[in-house]
Amino acid sequence: MATAVVGGRTVAVTAGRDGVARVWEVDGGRLLGELPVGRWGSVALSALGDAPVVLAVGDYRPEFAWDLASGRCLQTLPADDAMAVTTTVLDGRPVAVTCHEDGTVGGWDLGDVRQPARQFGRPVGGHGFALHAVAAAAVGGRLLAVSSSGMNADQSWDEDVRLWDLTAGTPVAVFDAARTSSVDAVALADLDGRPVVATADWQGTVRLWEPSPGGRRQDDGVELRGHTAGVWTLAVTTLSGRPTLASGCDDGTVRRWDLATRQQIGQVLRFPHPVRALAAAPGDRLVVCFGPNVAVLAPERPSGAEAGRVSG
Repeated sequence: MATAVVGGRTVAVTAGRDGVARVWEVDGGRLLGELPVGRWGSVALSALGDAPVVLAVGDYRPEFAWDLASGRCLQTLPADDAMAVTTTVLDGRPVAVTCHEDGTVGGWDLGDVRQPARQFGRPVGGHGFALHAVAAAAVGGRLLAVSSSGMNADQSWDEDVRLWDLTAGTPVAVFDAARTSSVDAVALADLDGRPVVATADWQGTVRLWEPSPGGRRQDDGVELRGHTAGVWTLAVTTLSGRPTLASGCDDGTVRRWDLATRQQIGQVLRFPHPVRALAAAPGDRLVVCFGPNVAVLAPERPSGAEAGRVSG
């Protein structure tokens, strides 16, 4: 799931195992359109002008950027092994970041939809496994990305989570985050001009990491305690103006953490199904996917899981 502000309105895109990506208007919950992306697709959302553009990879599909209004593919990805996609904005331009089966991470300039997606810099790599999770952010004028392999089909995984500077095409840090279980969710935040990486695994361990000088391998992440089941989704948001991490768990809970103090804030949000996707929305709101439902949570009613629910 992902959100974006398009033409002054907040929209969200969700993708399920029915192979369909659905785009919703967050205010009011109106369904804006649907696109076929495949059962194992990863989706992101961007705004090109006043039009929402859905980015889809996975299922070894070469398609990449889709115009929602026409259902037409605007850009193709010159690679067919992308496993996950995310978007951010760098110097006012929309960019996408993908991770790949060959263990590499690449950035893409989305500025010209009339041409195949143009690679931003050169791909970086160091993982010995296929990658399944990626997050990106612009920090200090640089495009940074964090990547993880998650668990592969043979139940193997890379113990390292890696932070990359895609602007320079260089590694920044390596985190020993998957010693006992695979890291299936990552997030990246800008905290007062410095990057903070969040990782989560299927045993319920959430950790925060800050890269040390020199880029040495680190095994000293700060553990955020409270979850008791697998954590499959992370999102960076705000709460009362504070940079906040939200984590969604298989036990149907969402917890929020102050990135500066490393403390849990607010009450635990409880849902009747496992929480598998989260996304931030303007106005300190949080969009939550639980089971077949999507809920938009307003900050003044953080425990109201029924508020703003969209079914489907």
